[in-house]
Amino acid sequence: MFRNQLIDLVKHEKIGIIVKAWDIQAHASISSMQFFTNDTKFNNVCKVQAVVTNKLALKLLANFYVEFLKKRSNAKIFNNENDAICWVKDNINSALKS
Repeated sequence: MFRNQLIDLVKHEKIGIIVKAWDIQAHASISSMQFFTNDTKFNNVCKVQAVVTNKLALKLLANFYVEFLKKRSNAKIFNNENDAICWVKDNINSALKS
């Protein structure tokens, strides 16, 4: 599973991730979003999450996820990958200081 591999890879480092959901069709259940938003181990490692997409349906799904996640991690939706990269870099530096 992605979650376990990511946690094993980074050990106890604090990281940010960028999910590029460009021109894809995806489905995420409420239970899967709740799992990731309530997963303490994952959220202790992954402090910043950016979703980059150009599809309205994915933006709506991502917005729902971001609202669930708000209290546990810093997450944002982007139309542009470069903006997402800059935002993750800026925000992961802030997360590392706190």
